[in-house]
Formats: sequence, structure tokens, C-alpha cells
Amino acid sequence: MTSNPAQAVELVSAEGALLGREVISQHLRTLGHPERSIASFERCGEKLGFQMVGSCGCGFRPVDMRWSCCLRVCEPCSKKRQKRLKQRYLSALTNLQKQRGNDQFYFLTLSNPSYDTFEQGLKHCKDSFKKFLRTDYVKARIKGGLYVTETTKSPDGKWHVHNHAILYGRRLDNAIRGTCLECEQHLIKYDKKSKTYFCANSKCHSEKVSFKKDSKIVSLYKKASGQESNAFIEKMQGASTALNYLLKYISTTSDVFTDVKDIAIYIKTTHKKKLVTTFGLFFKIKYPKLLQRCYECGEPIHFEFDTELVNLISGNLKFKHPPPDLNAYI
Repeated sequence: MTSNPAQAVELVSAEGALLGREVISQHLRTLGHPERSIASFERCGEKLGFQMVGSCGCGFRPVDMRWSCCLRVCEPCSKKRQKRLKQRYLSALTNLQKQRGNDQFYFLTLSNPSYDTFEQGLKHCKDSFKKFLRTDYVKARIKGGLYVTETTKSPDGKWHVHNHAILYGRRLDNAIRGTCLECEQHLIKYDKKSKTYFCANSKCHSEKVSFKKDSKIVSLYKKASGQESNAFIEKMQGASTALNYLLKYISTTSDVFTDVKDIAIYIKTTHKKKLVTTFGLFFKIKYPKLLQRCYECGEPIHFEFDTELVNLISGNLKFKHPPPDLNAYI
């Protein structure tokens, strides 16, 4: 068994790397994962033995149909999923940006201390975020949004589970309030490197300050989660950029796992769990039907199962004898 994280993920993502999938499958069976899901994972990339006709602005072409496991640890499948989800949500974000008025889009990150198990962290983070959204302050300012839960595995064996969200509404207060004892202004900043609080006045920057440690949203999230928490929020510069940043967390990367067994734990725990959760205004939007688009002409690709057309396009025509002339036997 490998303990190299990059090699572990490479075994999953590389086409034909059956050995890595078999090792992960053994761990999944030990964890009691459904056999049907394990079989799908092992078959990913396998040719199904037939082709379909893909048609777009470029013309017609035969397409080999392959089995897809749709797991987040599978690189080809996760990239396809990211494209589908971006197509699903981007139009809604763009339309709201055009008509937003006084409302803005914000990108929010909320995190707690690391957890002993991934299952514990995933459940606690989701429950805490739902409680946070139900607070009077957030409900009055945020009209809707969507969020994902990111997971990383730290070297000490802990699971760092936290939430990233795109919010639509009015600004949430994440400023540290206090008083500078020299210039008497009330906005305080924090330096992560020196771990010190100082005056936000550029002409002062004094460390002689009195302050409340937590901002408004940190206080609310600490109450919702029952733990020490951190929050980071910033105004979004563009819908596409923010969505790309959000959707990258629905797929795993080589620095997530410290062992192949962690991949199996991740698959087992996220089985049938939502990748992206919408709330408020976004929950009510009717999203367009997802279509695969051609990367060359940009038009939707339509697939059709037509054996004769596939053979005609690919040149795999076989000679067939004409039916017998029954009159010759009379």
C-alpha cells in the first residue's frame, strides 16, 4: 500500500490503473460500502462496446461510449461534473448580477477546528452552516446563495472540514470593532504572522488597542457551531471567477489524502451526499436543462444511437448479400 498522496490520487485518475482501484476497493468493502458503487468505481473508463453519433455545428462524428463512476476522486469524472455544474449555475449568477440593484455577491469561508473523523466533521459543518443561515441577522441581509463543503487531511491525522459559499444580498459585518488608545478610531485589524491586533488607521497602526475579539459573523457562527471559528468574506469581482473557485472544492486534489485508505473513507462518507447545496433565492430558480457543448463551435452536442450512421461515418461498412430472388426457384 502506498502512503504517497500524489501517487494515491494518480492511481485513481490514471486510465487503466487497475491496481490502485483494486486497493481502494478492498478498503471500501472493509468499510461496508455498497458493492454496486464499488463495481461502478472499478469499471470507470471501460468501453461499453457501442458508439453513438454526436452532432453539432462541426458535423457528425462517432463517439465511443465509456462507463463513468461519477466519483469526486476520479479526475476525468470530476472535471465533467465541474463543467456541468458551472453551466447550471453561471446563467443564474449572471442574470442576478445584471439586476442586483443594491445587492452584491460575496464569497464566504467559514471554518472550525479539525475533526477526528471525516463523518463527524461533514455532519457538524453542514448543520452549523444551516443554523448560521437561520439567524435573524443573516436572514435579513442574505437573499440566497450556494455552498460546498471542502475537506483536507492534515499531517497530524485530523480532518479539516469547512464551508465555502457564494452569497447574494447585503454586506455581512466581519470587521473587528474596538478603540485605538492613541488616535481613538474604532476599526481594528489583525496580523496573522505576528498574531497581533493593531489600529487600521494608516497614519497610526498602533498596537495599543482595546477590542472585541470576534466580528459579527464570527460570533454568530461560533454560537451556531459551538466551537471556535474563523470567517473570511470578500466582494466577488465576477460570477465566472467566483464559481470556478467554488467548484474546485467538489473534487479532490493530491494534497487531500495521506493514505489510500483516506480515499476510501472519503468515497464512503460522501456517498449520495450533495456536492453543491443551494438556499434561499437560488433554491427556487428553475435551471436550464444541461447540454454538453462542443469546445470548437460552442453549439450543443446532440447524441443519437444509430448503428448504420456510425458505420457510414467511420467507414466500417460490411458487404451484405442481396436477398434471394424467389422467382428463380419457381
